[in-house]
Amino acid sequence: MKSHHNGLKPLKRIEFNLKGAQNPWLCFDRNRYFYTALQDHSHVPVRIRPLSCALFAKLRAKNIRGSFILWNKWAKFARRSLPARTTDHIGQFDFVYGRNNFHVAIDIADGRHLHDRQILDHSDLYFKCNAWPSVAYPQKVVPLINGNGTLSPEKIEHLKTLRATPKTYDLVYWSRVWAAPGDDPENNGVEHNVRLFEALAQVEGKKNLLAVFPRAMNTSSLSVYRDRLDKAGVPWQNGWTGIDSRALWQNLAAARISFLRPGNHLCVSWRMMDLLCMGACIMVDGAPFPEWPEPLRENVNFIDAGCTLGADYSMPSSDSYKRMVQKISALIKDDATVQHIAGNNSQYFDQYAAMPAISDYILATAENRFTRAPAETAGH
Repeated sequence: MKSHHNGLKPLKRIEFNLKGAQNPWLCFDRNRYFYTALQDHSHVPVRIRPLSCALFAKLRAKNIRGSFILWNKWAKFARRSLPARTTDHIGQFDFVYGRNNFHVAIDIADGRHLHDRQILDHSDLYFKCNAWPSVAYPQKVVPLINGNGTLSPEKIEHLKTLRATPKTYDLVYWSRVWAAPGDDPENNGVEHNVRLFEALAQVEGKKNLLAVFPRAMNTSSLSVYRDRLDKAGVPWQNGWTGIDSRALWQNLAAARISFLRPGNHLCVSWRMMDLLCMGACIMVDGAPFPEWPEPLRENVNFIDAGCTLGADYSMPSSDSYKRMVQKISALIKDDATVQHIAGNNSQYFDQYAAMPAISDYILATAENRFTRAPAETAGH
């Protein structure tokens, strides 16, 4: 076995350790994009630890009904004498180089901040999916795309076939109406979402709009927002009942322009991965706050509508919504730009966001970090 210049052996295997997760099924689901990428493309064994989690993960990967309930019950039993942890949004991986274990964390939390100091200190390398360039992170923290944990290789191939879908709508926006974190439903998050729908309803052209209220928000206090959507002619419903992923994607793929807003905590929504994969022309309400390793660029990968919440969740001005309508109307008439951005996004996904590319990026970053560091510092 060949050694690196500092005596570090080549990568032998990768272990995905779910032992510390409060809800291991949820941690597995959230990290599934990266786990699958490494499992299929790292060319080394990728194992789940402990063995009980590996068995449940196989059932979960096969979508066995109720598997996550059984897994959750088992986890509660196994951890009954241990202190509670809230690490479901952080995947903990051990990269085994010979006898050296390097601890790699993948933080897929929506928010910009780091919430688990213990895992951060334990890690030799810490990937942050929604890293903001405006936040000062420790040197070991590096950015990573926000990989959509619901996407399997089969679903990715299906999304790629949608690149050739005939465009029957000028504008499509199907979106969940969400509340800003820590606030009640009557806040800027809901208000901004509803204002977006009201404004988009005024765009001239063939539109396909749908507002989805989470069932947890199905309260009488939201009736005023539903009434406003009714007045604007925007369809809405409670929950995604009757809409599976393929129905959602088929509607999105039929759009010349797909509109997108940030996800919870102003993250880059998992929907971005879907749209990039299907080669959509994306207009966002505002440029993303997080930055991926290969940044998404304005007028290359998206058009900025200039109408988004501030970093502190402050509302945009009323005039911003009016200017957004004008900008979308102009883009509808600019077929060259629409085609240009759509083509760029297909290429972006294939080159930077597809599972082989993500596996290569994680492995290269780890190898570069670990071969530069003295071998004896590994596994601190």
